[in-house]
Amino acid sequence: MSSTSQCIESKKTFLFSDISNEDKSSESATLASQSVTTIEEIDAEYGSYTWPCAVVLAQYIWFHRKHIFNGKHVLELGAGTALPSILALMCTQPLSVTLTDKESYSRCFQVVQKSFKINKIGNVKDLTSDPPTTMQTTQQQFVNECPVYFMGLSWGQVSSKLVEMVSGCNEPTLPDVVIAADCFFEKSLFNDILSSVYFLLKSKSVEIEKNEKQGQNSKEGMFNKPVFLFTYQVRSRNWTI
Repeated sequence: MSSTSQCIESKKTFLFSDISNEDKSSESATLASQSVTTIEEIDAEYGSYTWPCAVVLAQYIWFHRKHIFNGKHVLELGAGTALPSILALMCTQPLSVTLTDKESYSRCFQVVQKSFKINKIGNVKDLTSDPPTTMQTTQQQFVNECPVYFMGLSWGQVSSKLVEMVSGCNEPTLPDVVIAADCFFEKSLFNDILSSVYFLLKSKSVEIEKNEKQGQNSKEGMFNKPVFLFTYQVRSRNWTI
């Protein structure tokens, strides 16, 4: 098996549009569209590929782009090639986006950074390095204004980064919205994933309640409470989330 430095890379470009095949010939058809290019590696890791569930979640984000994530902190679990997060950065207005994947799979973020350069996404901070580093880029104009973070997060484990996030003593901010595409691919992972989601959403709910008691208004928008948005594929009639 070849080393990661010798992995074969490929590009995939996805086009999201309001125009259906039936509407293309209509003079009144809207022309809103957005293309996203992701880098993939021929690798044994599941996260090296853009799975169909990621496209479905990205489509949901696209069709709700005028309201979804606006003024929200977003975190993606098991980001992999990060198609949903990249699209969110390009067509919505979040306060921040945090991409996570298992701590032992740091290669994921190196590949995603290549996709970021293609899609003109900047303002990226890598929290997987010690000390955290700001990703350097020669791109002058970025499509996103909000900060983007890379953070290791192994499902079912509470790392020091998660503790810092909850305590508010370090960036990034606790998420208002947690997203995941095709993370429920193995039954043995279900409890670990759900425990991580519960930890994040419960911590955010406690923060919101504390702010409300102090007289601070809750955020307005599509989601007024922390939520978990995910897509999954049914792979067996005997088990599914």
